Amino acid sequence: MLVQYLNLFDHQGINYLFLLVVHEFAAFLFFGHTFFSNIWAMQIRFNQSKEVGIWARSFLRKLALSITMTTSIIITVVGLMLVES
Repeated sequence: MLVQYLNLFDHQGINYLFLLVVHEFAAFLFFGHTFFSNIWAMQIRFNQSKEVGIWARSFLRKLALSITMTTSIIITVVGLMLVES
């Protein structure tokens, strides 16, 4: 019901399996990126100089905005489309 008002694209022609694959892949990317990028930033902060640690934290914030935010939107919208279909 809610997805009909989003008007992103006509989801009647998209099959259930495709939506499920997109939903699961985005969730895997969300978890993997969040988990491994935090490990990467911690390793850099512990093993490198303070300036490199600051760079790693700022780079992690950019990645979080570009990847994690995008995949969280995709997961939600495609999940709603799965429930609707």
